[in-house]
Amino acid sequence: MRIVFKWMSRRTAASYGLVSEALVLLHEQELRFEGNTQKLLLMNTVAASKYLKLLITSLRPELRRADEGEALVALAEFANRHRPLVSAQGRSRIGYICDVLARATREAAKVRRLLVCLRESDSAIAQALDYVAEHLGETRMLLDAASRQAAGVQPWPRSA
Repeated sequence: MRIVFKWMSRRTAASYGLVSEALVLLHEQELRFEGNTQKLLLMNTVAASKYLKLLITSLRPELRRADEGEALVALAEFANRHRPLVSAQGRSRIGYICDVLARATREAAKVRRLLVCLRESDSAIAQALDYVAEHLGETRMLLDAASRQAAGVQPWPRSA
């Protein structure tokens, strides 16, 4: 069972590392979204990262520290060790952020699928991963809509 927990913590850390990178990019890049889009993007990304942080520290209690700063450093180092590479070649800034978030979603979904196979689909971990998927999906949808708007592309007409 230890192998399963280690694998789950590595995949969750990979997702956390990717979400953290996307969060930094969303905060530092001057993407100039209209209205509350920037705020909504940051709120959803922060929410997903908090759920992932909670999961990692539950799976790896040795990452918990008395000092919050030390805990964040330990968590960032652990996540960085397991973070997969995402190619930025030929991508716009928004496209790269979308790719990073898509990969983070896939990493979290791997853990969710394992929980389903283990018949733990109603567990607290599974519910937290569902929230992660929901927040990352919302972020990706907002990014896609904002990038289309910035490029002047009209949304697909809705069927009546």
